[in-house]
Amino acid sequence: MQQKREEMKKEFLALTPSQRIREMEFVFNEFVKLRAKRERITEGEAYLRYAERTEKNY
Repeated sequence: MQQKREEMKKEFLALTPSQRIREMEFVFNEFVKLRAKRERITEGEAYLRYAERTEKNY
């Protein structure tokens, strides 16, 4: 498990900054999709809830 994590870390760090941003955006969007599906709401609603929660933390 640790070895796989290290391999993935090396692969990620080998990406250009713009590729890293795209990769993280993809992960975030998948997270929003899963949350929306779990809560039986639209992806837009899930994103807005996330945005409202994080806005309060600044």
